[in-house]
Amino acid sequence: SLRSFTADYGVPLMVIAWTALSFSMPSKVASGVPRRLYSPLLWDSASYHHWTVIKDMSRVPPTYILAAFIPALMIAGLYFFDHSVASQLAQQKEFNLKKPTAYHYDILILGFM
Repeated sequence: SLRSFTADYGVPLMVIAWTALSFSMPSKVASGVPRRLYSPLLWDSASYHHWTVIKDMSRVPPTYILAAFIPALMIAGLYFFDHSVASQLAQQKEFNLKKPTAYHYDILILGFM
């Protein structure tokens, strides 16, 4: 049906539609109208600037890093708890589901993150 087709392919169709619309616009448009982004080639020297952000990480003060560690730990704990509770609830006998082969692997990867 049209509803299931839209549910399955709605996002890719909208990407194609809006991309086609951006190419159909005239080249001279008013300054308030958004334009397509320019993206240099991946291995071009102009794009090398974007890959060197890691060099600036040494300039971040340690107090900022420690301050970011506290909310990061809270978010990681909430994510782990949410994942564990959701997977345990989905494995209840009333749903007649079996644990997948990578069930414990998923928890291991989540623990490493």
